[in-house]
Amino acid sequence: MPSKRKKRMPPQEALVHIQAAAAAGRIEVAPQGKIVALDAWVDRALEILGHPEALVTDMSTVWDFLGFGLNAKTRRAAVRKLTEKFGFPVKAEDSIVSVAVRLRDRASQRVH
Repeated sequence: MPSKRKKRMPPQEALVHIQAAAAAGRIEVAPQGKIVALDAWVDRALEILGHPEALVTDMSTVWDFLGFGLNAKTRRAAVRKLTEKFGFPVKAEDSIVSVAVRLRDRASQRVH
């Protein structure tokens, strides 16, 4: 029996729904305390991810920046490229906070 998945909404239609929800106050941004504390390192991580403009929260992950609909092979290739760009192992499920901490720690190790 085939599964009954909801059909994905076209991006423009989704944007209209998101904007309406935001205007009505129905969207709540997750906490950002850790992101704020690591601001410069988060900015660097977002640059490497190719999304310097992104809104991130303490719950954001690398997966959020890999693109939707990737098959397993393409996702693994994207993660390998990111590992090369960051200079340390990265997994899709890693939080942006943990990646920013590793960037900071790696930079401080170079200084000492």
